Amino acid sequence: MSKDTFYITTTLPYVNADPHLGFALEIVQADVIARYKELQGKVVFFNTGTDEHGLKIYESAKKEGLDPKTYVDQKAQKFAKLKEALNLSYNSFIRTTDPSHIEAVYEFWRLCKKQGDIYKKIYKAKYCVGCELEKTDSELDAQGRCPLHPHRKLELIEEENYFFRFSRYQKPLLELYKRNVEKLIEKKIEISNDFKKYIFHKNYPERLKKQGIILDEKRSEIVNLLASGFRMIDDFLDEHSIRENQIAFWRKNGIIKTIYYATLMTVRAYNLAEKEGLSKEFREMFRRVIDGVFYELKIEDGLEECKDYKDWLKAAEREIAFREFLAYLAKVPERVNEFREWAIKAQIKDDLLGAEKGGREDTEIRLKRPIFKREWLKEVEPKLAIKIEQEIFKSSSEKSFLEIKRKY
Repeated sequence: MSKDTFYITTTLPYVNADPHLGFALEIVQADVIARYKELQGKVVFFNTGTDEHGLKIYESAKKEGLDPKTYVDQKAQKFAKLKEALNLSYNSFIRTTDPSHIEAVYEFWRLCKKQGDIYKKIYKAKYCVGCELEKTDSELDAQGRCPLHPHRKLELIEEENYFFRFSRYQKPLLELYKRNVEKLIEKKIEISNDFKKYIFHKNYPERLKKQGIILDEKRSEIVNLLASGFRMIDDFLDEHSIRENQIAFWRKNGIIKTIYYATLMTVRAYNLAEKEGLSKEFREMFRRVIDGVFYELKIEDGLEECKDYKDWLKAAEREIAFREFLAYLAKVPERVNEFREWAIKAQIKDDLLGAEKGGREDTEIRLKRPIFKREWLKEVEPKLAIKIEQEIFKSSSEKSFLEIKRKY
């Protein structure tokens, strides 16, 4: 796109309900930006439209006694009428049932398939129509319901379906995040945005408090920004659908927006850490965290093998580096080894839970540690688990596993 052109689009709202005030606000805001760019002399392409695909739409049509096509035609007209009602200037209104849109989707599909990005497999899943997402058992409440839609019955799905080979894009996306963070830090860019509504991981200051360590407001903000930003990246890399009983940020906002906000939050944390005299420690921590994630991705791709405890520590480096940095934030650098042990215990617990966290189902396979899925090991105390884990890596048979179980 040239500098003389400008593209803007709203989200395409589902037509399972009439237009509401929230979407009216969104499209008016987009209209303001589009008109402003036109005043600057830009050639503006302003797009909006309707999303007419999904089980919720089918259910709504059925409820009103209409076939899906008649139903979406009627609803789309209501959204189209907003142009006159709100004096909008958009020059493209796209319906996902338009022949041109369908052809564009087919072409995109063909290109993905040609590149090997699409593959088929049979899968079983519990599906929440409200979230339009599959659910693992760990994402459900004690009654086996979706916590976001407890009154909706889960659909049980077993079918052959198409999947996108996301794994081949993990490393380039992680590299994009790393490169942007480092570039902004090198250019000494000061980020002053308020990220309160994006911070969802606030546990660390409270955990430190239980250890008799009180973080002041600034240092608490640093750890909360980092923890939330790192979790955003971790969630889309591991394809976690739920985080803190909410739909994960990347699921709601897309991967590019996730990388954008994670980058800004990480740089904001660096700005604050620099003022606290911790710029060197921050840079070293960030390097180690990213190296640890890259190493774990190599294990997934079969480029590295997690064959002994030393290898496992490389994969756990992101957790270790982050918590060692907490020792400096907490002004107790002399306790860094204690924080390191805390990180190792946390990583072991994470691995023991394996695929049950709500991420991809091949978690334990990619880490080459199927033993962690075994029921008997989940309840082991952390210190004991470390000993068991060290011995597991030396074991190579079912007999060895049973011997370890009896020993401990």
